[in-house]
Amino acid sequence: MKRTLLISLLFACVSLVAQAAPCVSGASLASYIALGAGGCTFDGLLYNNFGYTNPSSGGGISPDASGVEVDTAVAGPESGLDFVASWLAGTGQTSDGNIAYTVTCPGCKISDVQLIMDGIGLGTGIASVAETSTDSSVALGTTSSSGFTQLTDSANITPVGSLNLLKDIGASGGTGGNGGSGHVSSVFNLFSTTHTTMTPEPSLVLLCCGFLGLLPVARKMRRA
Repeated sequence: MKRTLLISLLFACVSLVAQAAPCVSGASLASYIALGAGGCTFDGLLYNNFGYTNPSSGGGISPDASGVEVDTAVAGPESGLDFVASWLAGTGQTSDGNIAYTVTCPGCKISDVQLIMDGIGLGTGIASVAETSTDSSVALGTTSSSGFTQLTDSANITPVGSLNLLKDIGASGGTGGNGGSGHVSSVFNLFSTTHTTMTPEPSLVLLCCGFLGLLPVARKMRRA
């Protein structure tokens, strides 16, 4: 009886700390938003609390969350997420999209953030993305105004376990006699991590200890 109860309680504790489901490459941003705080995992990182707004009313194309594809990405020792869509603006137009999410490294620290944009700016047009975080000194940005290019910006940061990121994606067609166009087709992050000693969540430890603390009560009930 004691052994059976102990195994059952340990199984319950393991279930409590089970990882979130793997991130699905190719799914829409809308489906990632629906994951809420539970999120998903990819390459040892937890991604959750996704959000998206496309506030622009400047005549350009600004996809909604169902029109943004989310792909998992790996480049050497780094990994992250790629947001693929079409933010497009012609002469006199603008397009905008704001993507937010949280990335957490359980049992390790995030030490580097890389921001990469595939975009094109023609004529007076501009394609750009800026990224900030409320948790660390992350201030990244790229701008394309001279044809198609893949631009990268990166920042080494004080290692942290979690980051709340916000990326502001924008395209402008510019003005003037010749005008132009701006187009952002892909924006993604890659993260470097530093492993540390894993410390269990205090709340989970206390809860499991509470379960195990029921063993003496179970023994008394059996003897009675």
